[in-house]
Amino acid sequence: MMGRILRDESVMFDQIISSPAKRAITTARTIASEMGYSEDNIAEERRFYGAHPSTIIEILRDLDNSVSHAAVFGHNPTFHSLVEQLANTTIEKFPTCAAATISLNIDTWLELEAASGTLTTLRLPRDYMDK
Repeated sequence: MMGRILRDESVMFDQIISSPAKRAITTARTIASEMGYSEDNIAEERRFYGAHPSTIIEILRDLDNSVSHAAVFGHNPTFHSLVEQLANTTIEKFPTCAAATISLNIDTWLELEAASGTLTTLRLPRDYMDK
């Protein structure tokens, strides 16, 4: 469902990165497929599992600067906190299959840090249940 929503909103990724844990990688594969991406486009990142948000930020700093739009799939409470930290905001809930779009105010991935972005869209599955 969320992959179709993202596709219908013309959301695009240059890079997809997921925890290799079954639930996360299955979600990444499903969303990638719904959006028309090959599973070959998904990089598995073992350090996502059980990581602190600062670790995720460190991993993302290593992205090649040819990547303009990255999608990351992982686990709560880490990813809930990651969205809040990157966008310097508070969100009430970030349930399974929620999708956040954060506009980053950076020129290179090395500049990524807390509060370096703005939360532009928060998609919660419950908001699309009747659509």
